[in-house]
Amino acid sequence: MDRCDFSSIMTILRSYVRENNQLNQSEFLYEVFDDFLSSPEGADFSFDNGLVCRWMSGQAKVSPKLINYYSAKSSQLKLSDTLEHMILPMMFDPDKALSDVYLLWNGTYLYQA
Repeated sequence: MDRCDFSSIMTILRSYVRENNQLNQSEFLYEVFDDFLSSPEGADFSFDNGLVCRWMSGQAKVSPKLINYYSAKSSQLKLSDTLEHMILPMMFDPDKALSDVYLLWNGTYLYQA
């Protein structure tokens, strides 16, 4: 059974990025978290490559600064907008990527019931 967590979702999203749009893990997260990094809260924030690797592999929790920022409904909407306008256009099959995330999400909660 797969877990629905940050690492699993990022792995799915990155697996659908077109070859000519490939980014390393840090660059990908700079795109995903663009709104946070452009905000006053993220002004002094930078991605440590080792830590990013651990986030992406599920070996470490995502930064509390990111979690706190995206806990606000308005920031969640901005993240959704960023994913729609910056990440999905880089993909060769965005519908399948979203379907895979949806199935992971639903499968996780079906097994927990």
